[in-house]
Amino acid sequence: MKQIFVFSVLALALFSCSGNRNQAENTDIALELDYLLTIAEQEVDKTVTVVGYVTHTCKHSGKRCFIVGESQKVSLQVEAEGEIESFSAELVGSKLAITGTLKEHRLSSAPENGIS
Repeated sequence: MKQIFVFSVLALALFSCSGNRNQAENTDIALELDYLLTIAEQEVDKTVTVVGYVTHTCKHSGKRCFIVGESQKVSLQVEAEGEIESFSAELVGSKLAITGTLKEHRLSSAPENGIS
């Protein structure tokens, strides 16, 4: 079973530097994406701030963007909500700090009803 973590964005701000934090409950400190993914299961449904580089924005609605960390091995899907109506294509390549609620979406290759 594969886990996908998605942010529901509450606020968006350009951010030039950041660092990891010891206590994930403290939302005034931004987490690097690579670090957040190591503690993601404990942070589901909590408000966190994550820093990453935008690799893609949805061209049709602009409601989604994807960010990667320094390792560029995994990406995080970010969904615009609240005051953020859409993500501009000009954000691709930018380093952002994004504050929002971390949500988990589980994907499975096995059918849910047990029928193949």
